[in-house]
Amino acid sequence: MTKKFREGVHILDNVTVTLTDTITGEKTVFSCHNIELNYTLSALSQWISGKNNVGYQPVFPPSRCSLGSGSGTPAKTDTSLFTPIPNSTISMSSATPDSPAVGTTTFIFQYPAGQVTTQVTEALMSDVNGNGWFHSKFASPFTPSASQTITVQWQITFN
Repeated sequence: MTKKFREGVHILDNVTVTLTDTITGEKTVFSCHNIELNYTLSALSQWISGKNNVGYQPVFPPSRCSLGSGSGTPAKTDTSLFTPIPNSTISMSSATPDSPAVGTTTFIFQYPAGQVTTQVTEALMSDVNGNGWFHSKFASPFTPSASQTITVQWQITFN
């Protein structure tokens, strides 16, 4: 999905969740688009203007993922999940930037088997202070089993 950020600047985004059974190796994949939140636009403006940490609250990059079971529709004004799943906030496993000309970074979060076994309908990527950057709602909710690991992959492209 392409969203017009400003004239000539676009944000392309996609979230992919892979459930992998630790016993059989079977994989199930879910994918959806997400919405960038107002905080994202504000933080990017601070970075682009060179005013990061100058008279403002420091801007930290997105580095955490949380899962939820809420039933709302994500909006730019969101600051958190509709219904957070306890113990579902984890730190990033890795971030892989593509070439600078492309401007794509893939953020990867890996949950061990059994950490989340509740129905998942939404995901939020945030910074260390809990400021939400991107919010996703899955068209097909899923419930991981105790033997499945969860990999959440956020791919964000600025062009």
